[in-house]
Amino acid sequence: MDEIARRKQERRRGLAEQLEPIFEEDAANAAVILVTALDYEFGNPIKEADRQRYLEALEALPRNSKAKPHLAFASSYGAQSELHWRVTLTDGNAEYESRRPFRTEEEAYAYVTEFRLRLAEIARP
Repeated sequence: MDEIARRKQERRRGLAEQLEPIFEEDAANAAVILVTALDYEFGNPIKEADRQRYLEALEALPRNSKAKPHLAFASSYGAQSELHWRVTLTDGNAEYESRRPFRTEEEAYAYVTEFRLRLAEIARP
């Protein structure tokens, strides 16, 4: 594993811990979304000339993130008596399934709006 990959993995873990009070069971998803958005911004593989800027931006996360996840879909699960909804977010190329179940489709959609607002709030410079 090269240094960039190691640092990304460490930062994802650190962000997930940092974001747990905000995103609860979806903190790991939020962390991956933030790091993935940075990868999109810098390209993959990271050019040698961009290496230091990338590492600085990685350490600054969640600040200045350009992450803008969207709802891919909300789907129902379970037997009729225990029906619940789950949401899947996308950032364009990857999907992130929320671990949180919702009683109604409306609650699922409201959660996506709240998730995106919280992510935008913590990403401000």
